[in-house]
Amino acid sequence: MPKKNEESLQILFQQFREFLRELELKRIWISRIHADLFDETPKKNECINIHLNSTAEYKNLDGNRAKASTSYRLCAEDNNKNAILNIEFVIDSEYDSKTPFTDELFALFTQNVLPSQVYPYAREFIQNAAARMGFSPLTMPLWKAPPIASTAKKKAAMKKSDPKKSAAKIKTRSSKT
Repeated sequence: MPKKNEESLQILFQQFREFLRELELKRIWISRIHADLFDETPKKNECINIHLNSTAEYKNLDGNRAKASTSYRLCAEDNNKNAILNIEFVIDSEYDSKTPFTDELFALFTQNVLPSQVYPYAREFIQNAAARMGFSPLTMPLWKAPPIASTAKKKAAMKKSDPKKSAAKIKTRSSKT
């Protein structure tokens, strides 16, 4: 029985590779924004803790077109765990593919490809929004690919995609003196 599961996974990953070869990003946009600034911006050289969570879902527009929505929630707090900044936003992206979108392919896509395509837009938006709210400069860490999963974890990933979570400590360099 385990050999049959391995063969099923191999077939799925071959389908996924073919799906990626045919995939085209048609457009990408921010569809929702909400931000709150609490008190003041951090003092010069003050460390702030950044927590960034994201989740993704998709909607089949027709068999070969889909829209992915990636929701981000950034929370920044000072060293005393006081909230400084919250930014919530959604980045939508539309894709075409000759291979129809399926739940299994989207689960793999969400974990392995979508973040690398959407996260640069999220980083740029966070940097811009934070700068316009008085932060200077707020550089987000790079997106890290998930670790290579065991066969059991790959099978679970096919059934459900988990939100990515990252946290970083960022030192601000304020232009205020």
